[in-house]
Amino acid sequence: MTCSSCKYLKEDKKYEGALCGTKYYCKKIKEYVDGSNYCCSAYDKLYSRSYYSCDKICEEGRKFSDDDRPISYHIAILILIILLGLLATFLNNISM
Repeated sequence: MTCSSCKYLKEDKKYEGALCGTKYYCKKIKEYVDGSNYCCSAYDKLYSRSYYSCDKICEEGRKFSDDDRPISYHIAILILIILLGLLATFLNNISM
């Protein structure tokens, strides 16, 4: 069971991620939670929420990303990792 089917999860109060996905407000623990989280001790099933709605909330939670760094940052990190790998390989070949 996940938070997506809990009666304390408020579907109308949501926090959209910078890139994608959504977190929903839990009125029991008073914070925004990922709908795909495994249920907590305060879990109480809401039987009126449809399977489709629960699945949608769960999927949006899985996709949640609040990373707002530009793509150039990620490309620079990738290039740096490749260069460090090449340098390590080169130094390993010299030492043999």
